[in-house]
Amino acid sequence: MIASGIATGLGDEWIRFGATSEHTADGSFSERTMALNKTYPGVEPPYQGNIIETQNDLNAWVERVHRGGIQVNCHANGDVAINMVLTAVERAQQLFPRSDARPKITHCTLINDDLLRRIKAAGVVPAVFTSYAYYNTDKFHFYGEDLMKRCMAFRSFLDAGVPAAAGSDFSPGPFDPRMGVQGMVTRTGWNGQTWGANQRISVEEALRINTINGAYNSHEEAIKGSITSGKLADFVVLADDPHTVDQDKIKDIEIVRTVVGGSTVYTA
Repeated sequence: MIASGIATGLGDEWIRFGATSEHTADGSFSERTMALNKTYPGVEPPYQGNIIETQNDLNAWVERVHRGGIQVNCHANGDVAINMVLTAVERAQQLFPRSDARPKITHCTLINDDLLRRIKAAGVVPAVFTSYAYYNTDKFHFYGEDLMKRCMAFRSFLDAGVPAAAGSDFSPGPFDPRMGVQGMVTRTGWNGQTWGANQRISVEEALRINTINGAYNSHEEAIKGSITSGKLADFVVLADDPHTVDQDKIKDIEIVRTVVGGSTVYTA
């Protein structure tokens, strides 16, 4: 792509070059291999997760992609890996300033106040797990409540003015945005356990993260993400209002119609 001069934005409303695929900086949240700045609770011998490459190698990759006019996208779950990605992004922007680059961190799971400040300053868009809050609660005890208060931190992102977007991590986790919205609102899983309730957000905020913020993430907020005159007519019709149904039933709301490009492509 770089040699051919192909950059983010090439294409049309049906298919367009966006960010890079996930350039992996660390391990997995669900498999407990993401890189932490402290040891995993209750693990012997002490273990802090996996870093995939050196800071110098990550710096070089991010700089090359950034200079090529391609939206950077790095997989980083743990606070150590997120720090490394931010360091690389800040360096690339200092060497070759680009306005409105919107570098992306896929997952961006475990944050702290300093990382949050840097994410905001660098214009980074986190694409954070949504359905995991419902789907993976049986694994959260491996981290403990103290860490889970800073994981999938939608409340912290929104309060800081960071336009976090939705990420499903399909196929390791379900992609269904209804399950995602329910988990973001309740922070309660299939097993009835609630983790990190401080990161709960409203239904309206969860819908925004799954729509307009996703469009912003792909530089398409002018044509997608809301039902607005002049934008593409892509939407679904739901059988019930997610604002008013029992929050534990949001994932079960029936889709009765799907419209793409102004044409109905599915009816229940």
